[in-house]
Formats: sequence, structure tokens, C-alpha cells
Amino acid sequence: MLFYNLIICHVLKMDILKYLYEGRISEDQAYDIFDRVVDAFHAGEFETSDDGTLLGSPFESLFGMDNFEFTAKCHGVPLSIVAQWRYQGWPDKCCVTNQRIDYRNDHWLAKEIANGEYGLMKL
Repeated sequence: MLFYNLIICHVLKMDILKYLYEGRISEDQAYDIFDRVVDAFHAGEFETSDDGTLLGSPFESLFGMDNFEFTAKCHGVPLSIVAQWRYQGWPDKCCVTNQRIDYRNDHWLAKEIANGEYGLMKL
């Protein structure tokens, strides 16, 4: 349990996408850390308000992610792709209509296009 808690403490200061992109952790390690933090949250190991939300900061900040990155991950985009988008640029065209898309201002869903490629579909 001590090792587990040390991992959680380290993750609170970790930018998981940066570590993954730089090769400091593997994608398997990133998912393991992600799952451990989520499990710890559900086990009540983080201070939460009465409605169950994390006190002090958004949940995605535990991983050094912003809400757009976290949303893409929750849509099923692999962490390695989200990291790539952060450092090499997010898709700027809808993968269905080819219309311009601004991931910060438009409504979108992330989806797999083909063969492990992912894009954003403008809503």
C-alpha cells in the first residue's frame, strides 16, 4: 500500500502526456497510472465535496491534462495520440465533413478513423 500511495503522490505532480511523449514512461505504464488514480479516487482516497467532485482542482489536473485532452481520452483516443496532438497539433479539420474545426471552441467527438488513426468529428 505504501508503494501505491507513493505512486499516487508522484502522479499528483506528473504531466502524464509529457512523460509519455518524451518516452519517460510507456503507454502501458501511463494507463496503469491512470487506472490506479481512478481506482484511488473511487476508493475515497482523495478529498471530495459532498457531491463527490474533487476539491481544489479539476480531476484531469491530477494527470497534468486539460479538459480537452481528458475529453479526447474519455472518447477513446489512446493517450499516445492525445500526447501527439498536444505537441504536434490537434486535428484542424472534421474527419467526416472536412470542415475547419477548432477543438477549443467547437463541439466535437473524437473518433477512430481507420487503422489506429483518430480525428475529431464536428457536431
